[in-house]
Amino acid sequence: YGSLYLHLGALFAAFMVGTAAGSALSLRGWLPGGARGLALLDAAFVVLAPASAAAVQALAAAGSPPRLGPFLIGVGLAGAGLVVGAQLPLASRTHEGTRESSTFFYAADLVGACLGAFATAALLLPAIGLAGICWLLAGIKLASLLGLWLTPVRATDVSGPNPVLTPAAWAAVGLFVLSGILIVSEGTLMTVYAASFS
Repeated sequence: YGSLYLHLGALFAAFMVGTAAGSALSLRGWLPGGARGLALLDAAFVVLAPASAAAVQALAAAGSPPRLGPFLIGVGLAGAGLVVGAQLPLASRTHEGTRESSTFFYAADLVGACLGAFATAALLLPAIGLAGICWLLAGIKLASLLGLWLTPVRATDVSGPNPVLTPAAWAAVGLFVLSGILIVSEGTLMTVYAASFS
């Protein structure tokens, strides 16, 4: 029947609900503006990532009831989605009127999600495990938090034409072309199919 797809769909849905809620809160101005708001979201990730690792390990060790574990993981994913969803509108509003427009941040978000999913599934998960990934994410967000505090956000010069394609857009185009080549190449269809769920 495909119960795996049901569970994956439910977990993705929980994350996306959180993302939509975080975006709505950010757009309605419920967060501080500028670098302060972005730093607040980074701080939330610094706490959320190791807490998620500890919660998953505790659930696994306790042998939680079959429905409780996925429900709690879904709640955690919704919380992570809330923080993620709040970042893009806030970053776009912080750089409003500069070259770093909403499209730039959205392109960077998509490229980062693609590279992050591939690196996590193919490299990090086998090497350091889920808890290690959570701690690595906490370290990355801590470095980002310190960068926000030490480097104030400044408006950039917007004179002159914008480039046709930014480096992030070129990277996205390259990844799409590579994916297409892998899909039509012999013997790689299942690999791409498996990677699409990572």
